[in-house]
Amino acid sequence: MRLSRVQQCEAIFRAGVAAVDGYAAVTKALQRDGEWLRIGEEWFDLSTIRRVIVVGSGKATWAMAAAVEAALGERIDGGVISVKYGHTGSPALERIRVVEAGHPLPDDGSLQGAAEALTLLDECKANDLVIGLLSGGASALWEQPAAGLTLARSRSNAAGTAGIRRRHHRHEHRAPCAVGRQRRLRGSSRDAGPLQRVGALRCARR
Repeated sequence: MRLSRVQQCEAIFRAGVAAVDGYAAVTKALQRDGEWLRIGEEWFDLSTIRRVIVVGSGKATWAMAAAVEAALGERIDGGVISVKYGHTGSPALERIRVVEAGHPLPDDGSLQGAAEALTLLDECKANDLVIGLLSGGASALWEQPAAGLTLARSRSNAAGTAGIRRRHHRHEHRAPCAVGRQRRLRGSSRDAGPLQRVGALRCARR
């Protein structure tokens, strides 16, 4: 049966949406076989892992976290994700806390979500596995202004119309939530022993 142009466009659209579905993407990338966990091309022996921690941020991150819970269940020891208001699903997540925050303008929820995620990361010890989940919107939903900057300044920059360069400047002057704190974590973990880390599972869906 030959499809009309409208039907072809609809098929292409649906295929594109399905390809970046957060739940499906993580289910494909993260699979458990007994005490072995595959994330991408890497394998982790869960019998050697002390704790599994999940942190994440983004508009599609609730679906991504739901897929992690479906795969790991009670093996998850703690976690927190930040999502846009209303971007949650049902049933509620059982092992991962959800913080709703502002997007495109960060708000107090963005500060809270970032602070809780950083607290979890700071508590990590040797042989902990951290699974990071990132999707579109993460830069607003996780917010920790660098020294000398305020949330109001970040909101003003985010709402500005000065173009891409200004937005890049804004991201570079947000606190070390995404970069610096990860480096600090790596440094401290070398002293304590090997910290099992997964940099991130990313979903391109906006």
